[in-house]
Amino acid sequence: MVGQAKGLAMKLAQVLFSTNRPEYLSRTLESQKFLDFTGCTVTKFFFDDFPLGRDDSQITSLATDHGYTNVRLHEKNEGIGLTWREFWNLIRDDNYSYIWSQEDDVIILEPVIIKELIDFLNAVPAASQCVLKRQNWYPHEVPAAPLPTDIVMGQFRGEFSAAAYYFTPIASLYPMRHVRFDYWKWYSEKYPNEPIWKTTNCNEAFVGKSLLEGFGLQSLHVKNRDGKNLIEHIGDYTQGRRLLIGEPGYPTFAKYDPEKRYDSRTGQELSL
Repeated sequence: MVGQAKGLAMKLAQVLFSTNRPEYLSRTLESQKFLDFTGCTVTKFFFDDFPLGRDDSQITSLATDHGYTNVRLHEKNEGIGLTWREFWNLIRDDNYSYIWSQEDDVIILEPVIIKELIDFLNAVPAASQCVLKRQNWYPHEVPAAPLPTDIVMGQFRGEFSAAAYYFTPIASLYPMRHVRFDYWKWYSEKYPNEPIWKTTNCNEAFVGKSLLEGFGLQSLHVKNRDGKNLIEHIGDYTQGRRLLIGEPGYPTFAKYDPEKRYDSRTGQELSL
């Protein structure tokens, strides 16, 4: 494997991003039994970014009971971008080879052998990451299916699509070099007249755009051998900050109150 002497276990960082939704988090953590990390040495990091109404003991117990030894509960709702950047800064100087990332409202549907996913990622030079494909969630999306253009390897089928532009933490595997890359320097040199790069944090488009334009890399969306989705998104509602002031796309989300709940499909406010 890349960066590992023969016979040594692959060192991998596993992270879970949470926003105090224990009803989703408990199911997500339980489903991680389907992730087979055989041959990997794994360190687990857990971040919860929604302190309003949070039972710190409950959330911490859920995380530690599932092996998360590095638990961080934010005292202020910072948003996914700043939390993501915090995680990357935390591990930047460590000798991990890969990162497994997952959000708190995504369940794994069947066994996934991580070393086989690593092999798949390394076999597709144009892939920035391997993202486990979810079910269709928005009206314009279609169900997962085997396609004649799929890249097939072992138990997996991978596809590049319009969504491949984005680099997503939903349920994905990516190499450590993406953590260490200086996205802000790249944007300052590539787009010197667009100062928004100075105020933004990590997000799906910010990272995805630089990897695509800078290196020709896209997210590879991975299905099982029958072409079906490997994860199910269960988060019917969202809460917390989506983007911060000054980040790309902020005006679209400025109308949302971070302390209220919204339907994650329609954006409609929900009553508690």
